[in-house]
Amino acid sequence: MSQKRRSADSADQDEKFGFQSGSDFTLEEFQKYADMFKEQYFGMKGSDEISLFEIKQHKEMWRPSVEEIEGEYWRIVVCPDDEVEVDYGADLDTAIFSSGFSKSSLSDANKQDPYGLSCWNLNNLRRQPRSVLSFETEDISGVVVPWLYVGMCFSSFCWVRFFILLFLIHLMKCG
Repeated sequence: MSQKRRSADSADQDEKFGFQSGSDFTLEEFQKYADMFKEQYFGMKGSDEISLFEIKQHKEMWRPSVEEIEGEYWRIVVCPDDEVEVDYGADLDTAIFSSGFSKSSLSDANKQDPYGLSCWNLNNLRRQPRSVLSFETEDISGVVVPWLYVGMCFSSFCWVRFFILLFLIHLMKCG
């Protein structure tokens, strides 16, 4: 997975904001990479004498709380002492990678899958009666078909206003 470029001449602009194309990963490889980064970042911090094997044996030594992760995130943002590089995947096609939400069809309606039928299921938002997207018949990627983003510890998603002036819904899962 790698960050997609918006245009060929945007390399200088991307570098200014810290976005660069990265390595390609499968989702499984990315999860292992992200877990290893977090384990090494927090497990080794301030404990140079402890081996990675020992850290794995005592997981509580390297598993930080949400507050500790957030505190470290803001420390890096506000007063960075070291360079920290993280990866994330953007605009991934949910037809290939899945959205994490079940897709319901008329034949599935009888099964009463609470997630498949939920109005908060990203695959169902366009079908809601009061949604402006209910009039759209095409599967427009990123508008009526959800995009998938994957990130690791310290990944950030910038505030953006899209040219289509539609609101965004982001659902985050940790793990």
